[in-house]
Amino acid sequence: MEQINYGLYFTRSFITLIDEILGDLYSRTLKREHFLQLFYTIERGRNFNNNATELSSNIRLNFGLYGGIGSRQWRFAELIRICEERNILYSTTYSKGNYCKSYGYTTDFISKIIIEEIDFQFCEISEKTYNNIYKYLKIPENPILLKHYKTINELNIDLNKAEVFAKECTGERLLRTVREISIIHNNEKLIVAQDNKTGRIFTSFNLMKKELREFCSYKGESLKSLDLKSSQPYFLASLLLKENPYNKEVKKFYELVTEGDLYEWLEEKWGGFEYRSKEETRNFVKKLFFAYLYKKNQGTNCAQMVFQDNFPEVYKIIKERKRSEELWLTLQKVESSIFIPVANQFVERGCLSVHDALYFPASLEEEVFSALIYKFSTFNLINYKLY
Repeated sequence: MEQINYGLYFTRSFITLIDEILGDLYSRTLKREHFLQLFYTIERGRNFNNNATELSSNIRLNFGLYGGIGSRQWRFAELIRICEERNILYSTTYSKGNYCKSYGYTTDFISKIIIEEIDFQFCEISEKTYNNIYKYLKIPENPILLKHYKTINELNIDLNKAEVFAKECTGERLLRTVREISIIHNNEKLIVAQDNKTGRIFTSFNLMKKELREFCSYKGESLKSLDLKSSQPYFLASLLLKENPYNKEVKKFYELVTEGDLYEWLEEKWGGFEYRSKEETRNFVKKLFFAYLYKKNQGTNCAQMVFQDNFPEVYKIIKERKRSEELWLTLQKVESSIFIPVANQFVERGCLSVHDALYFPASLEEEVFSALIYKFSTFNLINYKLY
């Protein structure tokens, strides 16, 4: 059998998740590569039917070539047993006319994979990416972006509070935290760039962890913030209602988003989330919904399943839209069209964008709030919640 470097086939996020779930079992005889060989085989089968994969006897006999545990057939059975026990894989019953089961990833594991990928793509920036940014990025020439650059350059961070927070971090998270603190404290390697697709402005300030932003001040004045509650669901529900004003199910979804809490509703409908705090549970559910909203019409996760069961017409409308457009991009463009102009209006007085939120000196709160209200009105948007 051809030897494959499975570590090159899978994403870093996938391998990190596998190590988290199975790492305590790794030994000289049971290695990461044995599990990756199994997942690789399943992935190749899923490419054809995007579902479970049949693993016939001739495929099963390929397992065990690394030696060490026993017979090849036993190696395969043991890997499957472990993966089913740890909720990574599920197996079907023997299908009619066939002599082998089918195997696929569980819904829970798929959800975790999607979340890992979203965290990696939208939150974590690798050292290599940072180095490339620092190597080529200069002080922005665009006059508006230059204003953001100068404002960030005037920020200060409370090192005592930041140090207390950093001491609670470990590993890569600690390195990232220390770097973020250093960038603001020393006013070095500042990032200010605008995404041409979404209109969002990415800066060293909004790439920081939320906790660190709360330790920042502008010209000696502490910062406050205004966030739009459930921003992407809100823009989605508003868009769907505008296009389908007489659809009762669309109205019901709009009321859920504007009058209730979509993420708490998803948590209640699905259940089974075991996190240490309510905030952690909410963040997990939020990421599941984003994973459904951001991906194309392939695969599934529990948020999507709940949505399909409770809002079948809305689910169908969203599915049709995703066939013809990048829905997430449409929503982010609306968000940027509201928040970025207001940030630009007050940037020279310390106002900065964090996508669906604005941070500003406390003395600016009334003016920023009024400007946001006006901007929402120009898009005929109502029933939003700023907090």
